[in-house]
Amino acid sequence: MALVGIILFSLGFYDSGTRSLWVLAVGEVLMLAGLAQIKFRGYIKMAMNTLFVVGSSIILIIVDLIEQSLVADAYVLGLIVFTLWLRILLSEYNNEFSCLRCGRCI
Repeated sequence: MALVGIILFSLGFYDSGTRSLWVLAVGEVLMLAGLAQIKFRGYIKMAMNTLFVVGSSIILIIVDLIEQSLVADAYVLGLIVFTLWLRILLSEYNNEFSCLRCGRCI
């Protein structure tokens, strides 16, 4: 869904017309909710992962509408990649902690 939205926006088929900082804040909240995915399991975890992707696409679209600068877009993409890396590190830490706590393999 996020990929389709980004492609449609890039091709000029989608312009929400909103350049509000409130929409940017909603995207940031959705990304932060996606970081909390390590505390959940099952369908809720999948939904939280989806919120992360949708939030990052909202942020990219709104920053592009507000700034209209390749430098700003590159910066936002860098922040999204950094946040994704942070999410991977948090997940690895949580998995290692769960494994050590269980102790069956050791």
